[in-house]
Amino acid sequence: MKVRLVIGAWLPARGYGGPIAKIERLAPDLKRHGIELTVVCSDLSAPGQANLPCGPDLELDPPVWRLKSRLALRWSVWPIWPQDLPRADVIHVLGAWNPLIYSALHAAKQAGIPAIWEPAGMLPSAGRHRMLKRALTPLHQGLADAVAALVWTSTRERQESPISTDVARMHVRPNPAPELPPNLAERSDARRELGLPEIAPLWGYLGRIAPRKGIEKLLAAWQQSQGTGTLVFAGPVESKRLAAKIDTGGDNVKRLPGLNSLQRWHYLRAIDALALVPDFGENFGNVVVEAALIGTPVLASQAVGALEYFQDPGIVTVDDAALAARFQTGDLPPAPQGLPQTLQPSTVAAQQTAIYRQALESARR
Repeated sequence: MKVRLVIGAWLPARGYGGPIAKIERLAPDLKRHGIELTVVCSDLSAPGQANLPCGPDLELDPPVWRLKSRLALRWSVWPIWPQDLPRADVIHVLGAWNPLIYSALHAAKQAGIPAIWEPAGMLPSAGRHRMLKRALTPLHQGLADAVAALVWTSTRERQESPISTDVARMHVRPNPAPELPPNLAERSDARRELGLPEIAPLWGYLGRIAPRKGIEKLLAAWQQSQGTGTLVFAGPVESKRLAAKIDTGGDNVKRLPGLNSLQRWHYLRAIDALALVPDFGENFGNVVVEAALIGTPVLASQAVGALEYFQDPGIVTVDDAALAARFQTGDLPPAPQGLPQTLQPSTVAAQQTAIYRQALESARR
């Protein structure tokens, strides 16, 4: 089966984040299931930087076709669609808030090719730009009505989305777990490498320093509890206001800059527990899976979609009071017991393959 995978950006545009990493992990297993992927993406190498060579690069695996951007605003592009894209049996489109995504879904409808739309957590109307999000909800609902299937990464994402469709066309499919790099540092060595205190407990947040990530809630719980140990934040800064609030949070609150891929793993090894407590918009939470894979306990709010895939004493759901109590006493959950089979790439790829086949069979009826 030939699948055209449409995504906002592709390698070497690592800054595009999780969607690229997800497809990288799934591609080998999808290939073993007989899925021939072709990636169609923009020519962006970074937000607003349309400087990668356009056209096909068939030497890559999977092969890639980059579209020329008429206009680029951060990761959103107005693309020029060529007439000679490879034939596809199914089109799989990831994301939203991007003319590239909308035009791909429209083109699939015009061509009569079944489309799978995976919004990747981008549709909740809470947070910033609420009026714009609500104004575009009819557009998103119309797109949803036309596709062969909608794919959510968690039940939480489906519940938070303002759009829906009939149950037969909705699928909940997790993101696949990553692979651990070899020769990871021990906890004490990782702390020294990152300049972190060696005295436990170290409570750590990892992710963008952004308003919807629950950072202010973490700081409030820490200050209320006069927490035991050190609260550490690591990740690229999206909000200077929040970064400044962390930096003035006290002697036992520290912030690290953005980390490279290996440093991320060392950070997850260094901390005694990961804390991720947003109120909305965390459709999956890859960092929860990464922490569990490396053996680091997790404290998470019920808004984190990945929680539904775990039944593990090391992955704990907390409200504000429970979070503050943990901080106050230094009470750490046990180490996670490993990953469920549902998050293994081979399992996720088999589930995604079944979605492709169902969409194709439905279109042929």
